[in-house]
Amino acid sequence: MLRSMIAGPDVARRRAARGAFVLAALAVVAAAHGGCSSPAPTPDTFGADGGDAGGDGGACEVAKPRADAGASDAASCAAGGAGCAPGAVASFQPAWRPPTGLHQAKCADTDVATIVGCVFDPQADQATCASFVQAHQACNDCLFTPVTASAYGPLVVQANRLTTLNTGGCVALLEPCNLACGQAMTALQACTEAACAPSCPVTDGASAQALTACQETASACGCASYRDARSCFDAIAGRAGPAAVCEQPAAPFAQQAVTLGKLFCGGAS
Repeated sequence: MLRSMIAGPDVARRRAARGAFVLAALAVVAAAHGGCSSPAPTPDTFGADGGDAGGDGGACEVAKPRADAGASDAASCAAGGAGCAPGAVASFQPAWRPPTGLHQAKCADTDVATIVGCVFDPQADQATCASFVQAHQACNDCLFTPVTASAYGPLVVQANRLTTLNTGGCVALLEPCNLACGQAMTALQACTEAACAPSCPVTDGASAQALTACQETASACGCASYRDARSCFDAIAGRAGPAAVCEQPAAPFAQQAVTLGKLFCGGAS
C-alpha cells in the first residue's frame, strides 16, 4: 500500500528552507499497490528466527514475502494505461534512508494532530496555523523531511510535492528484525516514484489521481519485484505484530500521518 497526499502548491520550495510550513492542501491520493487484498498469510510465511525485541517491546518474528505474491502481467504492462504512463525502471536502484528515530519527544501528541490538520486540511485557517507552527517549529521539522534527507522522519516530502508516509521506516523502528521488510516497502515507494514522477507532473487533484493510476501500473509491472518483496508486511499485519500499526489501508491518510508522527516525534507513552 502506497499512500501519498499533496501538501500544498509550494511544498518543495517552502520546505527547502528550515522552518518552512505549507498552509493548504489540494487533494488526496490514496493508491493500493499489490498485497492489500491478498489472502491471509499462513504460519509458514513467518521466519523461524524470531526473538529479537521489537522497538516497542514484544517478540520480533522475521516476516517473509508471500510465496504467492505473483508476477507482472506482461500483456497488461505492454498495453499500459490511460493518461501518463510509467517510464522504464531497469536502471533503478533503491537507496535506503534510515528512520530518524522512535519517540524523539519533539512533539506533544496534540501538536502532531494540529500540524497534520493544518497541512492537509484545506479548510484550516492559514493565519492560525502559521502562528502555531512557528511556535512548534521543532515538531514540524521532526514530522516532515525532504526526500533528499539522509534520514527520514514519518512524512517524506517528494520532489513532486507529494508527501508520503514512511511506513518502511516505521517497520524498521518497531520491529528491528524486519529491517529488510521495511527496506522493501520503501523501495516500492521509490520505484513507483521514479517510474511515474517524470511523466506525471502534479498540479492539482486530477493530475494527482493520474499519478496514482500510473503508480498502480508501475507497481504491477516494472516495479513488480519490489511489490512482491514488500508482501512481507502481510505477515506482520496477519500476526498483529508491533509494526502492524505502520500501515492501515482502511484509515484516512491524515489519520495514518498522525499515528506515524506520534511514534517518531512524540514521547514514549
